[in-house]
Amino acid sequence: MVSNVGHGNKEVISGILDQVKELSFAHTSQFRNRPQEEYASLISEITPPALDYVYFLSGGSEANETAIKMARQYFIEKGKPSKYKVIGRWSSYHGNTLGTLSAGGHVKRRMAYTPLLIDFPHIDSPDWYRNPDADPIYYADLLEAEIKRQGEEQVAAFMLEPVTGTSNAASCSPSVYYQRIREICDQYDVLLICDEVMSGFGRTGKYFASEHFGFIPDLITGGKGISGGYAPLAAVIVKDSIFKTFFEGSGQFSHGHTYIGNPVSMQAGLMVLKYLRKYDVVEHVSEIGKYLLSELQNVKTTSDIIGDVRGLGLMIGVEFVADQENKTPFPPEAKLAEKVKKVCFENGLIVYPGSGHINGDQGDTVLIAPPFVITKEEVDELVGKFAESVNEISRDL
Repeated sequence: MVSNVGHGNKEVISGILDQVKELSFAHTSQFRNRPQEEYASLISEITPPALDYVYFLSGGSEANETAIKMARQYFIEKGKPSKYKVIGRWSSYHGNTLGTLSAGGHVKRRMAYTPLLIDFPHIDSPDWYRNPDADPIYYADLLEAEIKRQGEEQVAAFMLEPVTGTSNAASCSPSVYYQRIREICDQYDVLLICDEVMSGFGRTGKYFASEHFGFIPDLITGGKGISGGYAPLAAVIVKDSIFKTFFEGSGQFSHGHTYIGNPVSMQAGLMVLKYLRKYDVVEHVSEIGKYLLSELQNVKTTSDIIGDVRGLGLMIGVEFVADQENKTPFPPEAKLAEKVKKVCFENGLIVYPGSGHINGDQGDTVLIAPPFVITKEEVDELVGKFAESVNEISRDL
């Protein structure tokens, strides 16, 4: 999920070393730096239309927290200070800061910190594996109902993952769902924040997952593999109209961290993005991802505990069930996702476990998200190790 261009990538390392020799730190409150400006410019070439401005940070939680604060200040700048609430979705996950936990709806991750959280509203997320015939518009219209319940004069933003991460292992909705969400946000003057910390910067076979579904967010957050793991890095990408509102208003964003725009991190991100473009890596992700998905679906046909295999590009989710016919999850005490993680690791494969997307405490999934540079032969090896691990677990149940 992070080492997108592989370990020991000589082109990336060489660029980072050059930057370390030239300049390792310069605080953005006092200085500009070349790699930051060059990287922001290059990002603007791959983003959806009218998302041309970038604010850099050190991690995904920071990025999502920053997007929430941007939404708040944006409406202050517009003369609508009563708009502050961020609506999220139940079972979603946007980070471990208090703001992002408040917007997120992952019950298990919120539980210990509930007294500290902001009382942000949430709507239900669709579960397409268990309800494949559900109406996408019904679920999208839950947002409109919640905006009306809270009062449109109070709602600043709606935050969602276009392709879910650990909260529900690469689940995504039909395009009409997102397009209806976009319409509702426009109607009620609500900013649409897309959390693409996991799905962005090529992971799904397009630079941004929202491109698969034909809608344009107001803000996009990115992180995880944005720098290929060579340096801590994340970003918030904003629409030109949001930047203009800040620029023509107070002229500043009341926010900041020590390492935002750090030149070494900027160079790492810049070198990774140059590498993706130079070698058409995102196109490779799209093609090899189809092969990985197909092979994992073949594993499902021979397993009695895999309920669903889903995803886009190299972001594939596998959901495990105790009863395939009734799609019954394992009891929470079985801790099946953790068992899968452990056995896979023992067999030489790293997967990303998740649990609790059903009623807050049930549901076991893993994400399979290999580096973008994976080959067909390596996919075969991955699938073989995964099949071996799942069969081992199934025998021991």
